[in-house]
Amino acid sequence: MTSSNPMPISSSELGTIWMAYQEKTMKLRTLEYFLEKAEDPEASRIFQSEYNKEIQNIQILKEIFQKEGAVIPTGYTEKDVNKGVPRLFDEIFDLMYIRMMAKVEIGLYALYSSMSYRKDIRSLNNR
Repeated sequence: MTSSNPMPISSSELGTIWMAYQEKTMKLRTLEYFLEKAEDPEASRIFQSEYNKEIQNIQILKEIFQKEGAVIPTGYTEKDVNKGVPRLFDEIFDLMYIRMMAKVEIGLYALYSSMSYRKDIRSLNNR
């Protein structure tokens, strides 16, 4: 593995960013579906803001994988979501889902920060 960081990445840190990548690509696919079905402009704005944030986070994760010489996981792709189906729930559910995912991410941050030593990995999990 090649890295500009003087400390090599540990297996727990690699596992941490691997799981973060899975979670963020799943959230991205969900947001794409919510954006396609959004009717309320305010809800659409919230979904778009979250979507843009996750795009940035995924790019940072990819860069870390590349710097460390690790394989970039497949994650969730467009093939995993059928966006052309009718809406199952209303936008209130969609917004509550995003809120609950934020709470899950807080818990994951606590877990991941206890498994990471490198400052760049710990700060990454705080996004």
